[in-house]
Amino acid sequence: MSPQSEHATPWIRLIETAVQAGETEKALERLLEYGENIIDTGKAGTVLHFIDLLLPQARGQTPRLLLLAGRAHLALGNLNDSALNLESARAEFARLEEVIYEIQCYLLLAQLYHRYEDLSTARLYLDRAAQRMHDNTALDQKTQGDIYLSLARLAPDTGQLRQAERLAQRALTLFERLNDPRGQFEALRLLALVAQQKGEFPVASARLEVAKQRIKAGKLGARSRVAVLNTEAHIQWYRGNLDRALNLAEKATAMADRSQLGKFRAYHRLVRANILRAMERYTEAHIAYQEAYECVQEEGFYLFLQWVDVNAAWLDVLEDNFGLAKGKIYRALDTADQGQAISFNTFLGAIHALTSRYQEAERILTTSLNYYLESDDRLAQFALHFLLAYVYLGLGQEEQAEEHLTQAMSWACYNNIDYFPHWWHPTMVARVCAHALTVNLYPELVERIFIKRLKSAGAKELHGLLEHASPRVRTLAVDILESIDDNAVLDILASRKIEPRIRAVLKEMIRNGPLDARTLPRLVKKLAPKNQQRKSSLVTVATFGLYVQGYSRRAIASRLDRAETTIRNQITTIYERFGLHHRDIRSRQDRRQRLRELALKEGFIRDR
Repeated sequence: MSPQSEHATPWIRLIETAVQAGETEKALERLLEYGENIIDTGKAGTVLHFIDLLLPQARGQTPRLLLLAGRAHLALGNLNDSALNLESARAEFARLEEVIYEIQCYLLLAQLYHRYEDLSTARLYLDRAAQRMHDNTALDQKTQGDIYLSLARLAPDTGQLRQAERLAQRALTLFERLNDPRGQFEALRLLALVAQQKGEFPVASARLEVAKQRIKAGKLGARSRVAVLNTEAHIQWYRGNLDRALNLAEKATAMADRSQLGKFRAYHRLVRANILRAMERYTEAHIAYQEAYECVQEEGFYLFLQWVDVNAAWLDVLEDNFGLAKGKIYRALDTADQGQAISFNTFLGAIHALTSRYQEAERILTTSLNYYLESDDRLAQFALHFLLAYVYLGLGQEEQAEEHLTQAMSWACYNNIDYFPHWWHPTMVARVCAHALTVNLYPELVERIFIKRLKSAGAKELHGLLEHASPRVRTLAVDILESIDDNAVLDILASRKIEPRIRAVLKEMIRNGPLDARTLPRLVKKLAPKNQQRKSSLVTVATFGLYVQGYSRRAIASRLDRAETTIRNQITTIYERFGLHHRDIRSRQDRRQRLRELALKEGFIRDR
C-alpha cells in the first residue's frame, strides 16, 4: 500500500464504521467532508462505491454527491460519466441558487474539457464561472482562487502566457492566505511553467522546488508528483539537457502508468518521443510516437491526437519527409483552435522555408511571431527570430535577417540560452549561425551553438566559410571545426572514406605544418583532376604537403603506401596545377622552391 493510500485509510474507516452502524446521516457527512481528500490519494473508486450505497438515502444532499461523483469519475478518466454527473449537479445548484457549488461544477467541467483538448468548450465553462464570480462579489476566497487557477491553467494552451502568469499569481496569493497546500501547489506549478516558456529556467526550477514542498505539506497524491516530473522534464528539455530530460520523462511515464492517470499516460509518451527526436534517436522516436498514438486512442483523448500529429510531423521534417509531415499538420489543423492553429502553422512555415518557399514562410512565421510577442512566450519568439533570419537570408534580404538575428541573440546571451526546443532544425540553425559569424554577431554564442548543439551537423556551413569568408572568419571556422572534431575538416573535404594512413599524415601536417586548414578547401579544388573538382583526392593533397617540406618521391611513397611511379605522377599534376611546367624550369630544386613560393603566396602553406 502506498503512503497516500495509507493516509486515506482513516477517512475510509470512519465512513465504513458509520455505514455499518446504519448511521446514514453521519456517513454522508463524513463522505462529503473527506471524499475529495480520498480521491486525491488515489481512491476515487472507493468514493464511488460509497456514493452508490448512500445516494438512494441522500435526500437533500443529492447534488453534492453528484458533484463528488463527477470529481471521482474525472480522477479515474471516466470523462463521459463525469460530465453527466457534473452537469446534473450544476443544474440543481443553479436552481437552488447555491452559487459556490455551481461555480465548482463549471470549473470541473472546464477541467474535463481541457483534458479532452476541447479548449473552446473549456473556455465557455470558465467564462460562465468568471461571470458568476463577478455577479456575486461576496464569494469566498477559496472559490475565487479556484476560478483564477482554472483560468490560468487554460491560458498557456490558448497562447495567453502573460495572462496565465497574472491569474496564477492572484490564485497563489489567495491560497497562501488560506494556507491551502493544494491550491498553492497548482499555482506554483503553473508559474513554473510560465517561467519555463519565458526562458527563465532558474526561476522555473525555484518555483517547482517550493511546489514540491506543498506536495509534502498537503500529502498530495500521485497526480501532483507526476505533474512535477512533467514540468521538470520540460525544463531540462528546454535547456537542452536531454539525457536528464529523458530520464525524468520515463519516470513520469512509469508513474502515470502505475497510477492509471489517463491523459498523463499519453502525454508523457509524447514528451518522451519529442526528447528522443531532439537527441536524434529517430528510430526510437518513431516507436515512441506510435505508442503515444495508441495510448491516446486507448484512453479516448481523440483531440489530443493533433498534438501527436504535429510533433511526429517534425520528426518527418528532420528526415526530409516533407510530404508526410504536411499531411499530419493539415490533419491537426482540422480541429485546431486559434492558439493551436498558430503553433501548427509555424511548423508549416518552417517546412516552406526548408523547401525554398520563402514568401509563404515569411507570411506564416511573421504572423506567428506577432502572436507570440503578444502572448509573451519568449522561447517561441527566440525560435521564430531564427527561422525568419533563415527566410530572409533565402530571400537575399540580409539587413532584415541580421535584425532578427540581433534580437534573438541579444536575448539569448542575456539569459544564457543556446537552444530552443520546438522547430529546431540543424540546417536552418547552422545557416543562420554561419551568417552571424560572417557579420560578427555574437561570435561567442554562435561558437557555443556550433560546438555544443549542432556539432557535426554544422560542419557543412563551416566548410563553406573556409572557402569564401574573410581570414578572421576562416580562423574562427577552423577553431570551431577542430573543437567539434579534429577530423571534421578532412571528413568534409573527402569524397569518400579516408584511409587511416592518409588521414594521419594530413592531420599531422595541419597541426604541425605546413598545411593551413583555412585554405584547404581551395587547395583541394586546385589539385583536383580536371572536370572532377567535386571528386577530390586527398592523396594528392598529402603528396603536396610532404613534397613542399622536402620529402623525396621515395619517402613520400613510403609514407603514403603508394608506388613511387604514382607519386611521380601526382607531383607532375601538382606542378601543372600551379602552372610550373618542366619546359620552363628545368631544375627540380628550382621548381620545388618556386612551388613553395606560390603556395605560400596563395596561403596554402604556413611560413615557418
